[in-house]
Amino acid sequence: MTAIAVSFDPLEKRFEIAADGRCATSTQPIQVKIDTEQKIFNTQNRSVNVAYAMAGFARIGSFEMIAEVQKQIEILSKRQFSDGYEFCEKVCFNMTKVLEKALRDGNIPAIPVSTELPPEEAGRICRIFLLGFFQENPLFRIASFYYDNGTHCFRVGWQNLELLQHCVFPFGSDRIASMLFGTATIDPRLAEYAQSKAPDTLTAITNYIRACSHPAAVELDPWCRMIGGHIHAAELSENGFRWLIPPAAL
Repeated sequence: MTAIAVSFDPLEKRFEIAADGRCATSTQPIQVKIDTEQKIFNTQNRSVNVAYAMAGFARIGSFEMIAEVQKQIEILSKRQFSDGYEFCEKVCFNMTKVLEKALRDGNIPAIPVSTELPPEEAGRICRIFLLGFFQENPLFRIASFYYDNGTHCFRVGWQNLELLQHCVFPFGSDRIASMLFGTATIDPRLAEYAQSKAPDTLTAITNYIRACSHPAAVELDPWCRMIGGHIHAAELSENGFRWLIPPAAL
């Protein structure tokens, strides 16, 4: 479980993204490893300026998902694509082949299975959030990676986010999100994090992560026990990437 929140301003063509810093083990029983994990990364060249983050199993044995994603983005950002959507699809297609090879070669000992996902999400090992600009056009896509135990193959499911108006996208606890950004009655213990009280979008997105990290959140959504630690946040615009709240390691 990871809490990630993204905002987009279409007038300024600017993203803001925040994430928690908690990292847990991929084996049962799930335990917290560290609270200072960096989950937001950036790659930029003449045609591509993207930030990416991951929720789910970022490490499987010695296999580092983020490092492999970064490698594919950097390799493919030097090639020609018709648009950012094609670019994202090629990055993630390549990742399925990298995963399958790592599994065949024994670099991935076994695929971790989450028993807490809904039936329609069975087999999902992680989600990669890709946002930014491809030839100055904004994009925001979420790639969900699924593993089929019968075929030993990986596939990608896509979610495209509309960027037509100023908006905030919270990912983590749906119940907490519905309290802060939806119509559900907010728990009084989390009232200070309500979007209406946020003076700016950075506060709004970091408040969501703070709410998911609050001790009361675990009572509302048991998944929140895996959310917490150091919050880091960044801004991404046509002018580049900059940290608003740096990771603990920087």
